[in-house]
Parts: sequence; structure tokens; C-alpha cells
Amino acid sequence: VRVVNYMLAGGSWYVDQMFKQEYNSPPLPLSIPSEKYDRGAMNFIPVYPVIKGAISLKDAIDFIKNDDPRTKMPLQDGDKIDYLPGKELFLKVDSAAAVNSGTVPLKDAGKIVKEIRWKVTQGYLYRSDVMLLDLIAGNNWKRPICFANPSSVSKVLNVAKYCQMRGLVYQLVPVPAKDYVKRVGGVAPDSSYRILMNKKVRWGRLNRPDVHVDRESFRNSIIAKQSYIRLAMALAAEHKYDSTVRVLDKGQYFFPNKKFPYDYYTIQWALLYYQAGDYAKNQKKPEKVYKLYFKKGNDVTEKIYNRYMEDLKYYNSLNDNFVSYYDNDIREALTALQQLARLTKDFHQDKLSAKINKS
Repeated sequence: VRVVNYMLAGGSWYVDQMFKQEYNSPPLPLSIPSEKYDRGAMNFIPVYPVIKGAISLKDAIDFIKNDDPRTKMPLQDGDKIDYLPGKELFLKVDSAAAVNSGTVPLKDAGKIVKEIRWKVTQGYLYRSDVMLLDLIAGNNWKRPICFANPSSVSKVLNVAKYCQMRGLVYQLVPVPAKDYVKRVGGVAPDSSYRILMNKKVRWGRLNRPDVHVDRESFRNSIIAKQSYIRLAMALAAEHKYDSTVRVLDKGQYFFPNKKFPYDYYTIQWALLYYQAGDYAKNQKKPEKVYKLYFKKGNDVTEKIYNRYMEDLKYYNSLNDNFVSYYDNDIREALTALQQLARLTKDFHQDKLSAKINKS
């Protein structure tokens, strides 16, 4: 495994390291020579679409790599620089390579697309952008390519619909993603479940009473929480509600309300618990099962309700001169309460619904 920092790849010194063995990780399959990455011309490469239609990514990289003067763009001072001759790119897919490497399970081989197309929406490429495209062109599915967040490279490599969440990362797979969210990607439920629900998974003991959650840890926890929520949503879409509940329970165990206060975005947890209870009830499962699921949903709902009621109580205690500073927070609190009222009503949690509506 080799972790590549996309931001640091803007420096030639960093790209140079990618050409070298790192412990057990072989060099990246880059075709543009290290010497060319070192040149100042790679700092900024214009996107100048002189070719109409889509260009093979491999051909585009070969064009940038070529030192023939005919592949250069002339400047006013007489110098010539490299450029990308088109905005629309495509990557041909070697289906056999994708299956042989384990990127695509054999059962999904029939879903593999012949090519992946996208548009470069930037008017230029930096060194990090060229390295990314060079890597994609030369890898040919031999090594898994994963992104922490596909949207971070979308202006250069807009392929989120072919990225599948596997645990905390999104792997590029030549199969249209299931449960796709625009610019984010889809979910591979089976592999994500094995990763996130593994008994060895730890999050730095952040859930323990003796551990302080600093600002940076709290910010980073959002990604992990979203991974549990996305996995739960994907399982619910397949009507695997028992697994959905186990995932939600695990997420709450690692990120409890006392350490990571529930908010507007946690309403999805309550919704999924309610859906699980509703499904279990309709499937004639034992009463204790669906009542437990509804109870879990109510527990999350009450915690969110209490949080925002306390927030509103504080805002109302402020001098009028300061209230305007909290307009967005007040709107979020009121919107959350409206959502909770609607949610509890839809799933017939009448007692809790009446409590929320009375506030």
C-alpha cells in the first residue's frame, strides 16, 4: 500500500519519491520520466482543446510526455510549453486485468464498462494533476486506486460514479457504483461491512471517558461517522435491516453522544432505526425485535431534540444585540425539530411526536 498526498504532489521532490521503492510498496507506474516532472514547465500546463471529441487518457499522457516541438504551445515570448489538447478524456478498461487483480469480483464481471469517460473542468493542470492522470493511465487495474474523497479531484478526474466506498476509502472500480451519491461515489456493502464491523477496528479510544476529543479529532470523526451511515443506508436499501441496526449500533458505540453530540445530520440514524422497526413489524417479526428498533430510534431522536432545545434556550437568553450572530444556528435547530416532529409522526411514535410538537 502506498499513500499519496495529492497536495504534496505539487512539489517535484515529492513526485520524485513516487518513482522509488518504499518498504514493500513498488514505485508508482508513472510513464512521464522523473526528469520531466522536475522541470518548471510541469508547474502549469494549460488545457487547450484543439482536438474535438474524447481523447484516450494514455494518448493524452503521451502527448504531454512528448518533447517534439509540434506537441508544444507557443507563447508570446517565443517559448513553447506542454499542454493538454482536449477536455474530454476516456480510459479504456481491460476487464480481464480488473478481474484478475481482484478489483472486480468475478460475479460482477458482466457489469464492467468498456471505458470510463469524464471531462476536465479546469483550464489548466498542475504537477499533481498530471501525476494523478499518469498514474491512472499506467496502472491498468493492477493495484487498487483509492481516494479519501473523490470530489477532491473531480475537476481533473470526475469519476465518482465509478468509485465505491470500502471502509473509509473510495476505490476506483470500472463498474457503475451502487447507492451513488453525486460527486461522492457509491458503496460496496459487503467489503465495507467486513472492514467497519471488524472486531479489531478502533478509533483511538475516542469513545472512552478518559480520552479528550480535541477539535481535530472531532473534525476527523465526521468522515468515520458518515462511513457508518452510508453503509447502513446501503444495507437498508437491500432490506438487510438487522445488519443495518448492527452498523448503527457500532457507530454509536464508537461515537457516542456524550463525546460527539448528535446534530441535524444524525437524524439519518434515527430514520434508519425507524425504518428497521417498520420493516420488522411488517415482516411479522417478534414484537420485542421491532419495539427494540423503534426504541433505538426514539433514543437518538430524544438526544437530538434535547440538544437543540438547550441550544434554543441559550440563544433566547442572549441580549438582542448578539442573537443575530446565531441566525444560522437557530435556523438549523428549528429545521431539526421540524424534521424530528415529521419523523416521529410518520413512524407513529405518538408520545414522542406530541412532546416535540408541544415545544
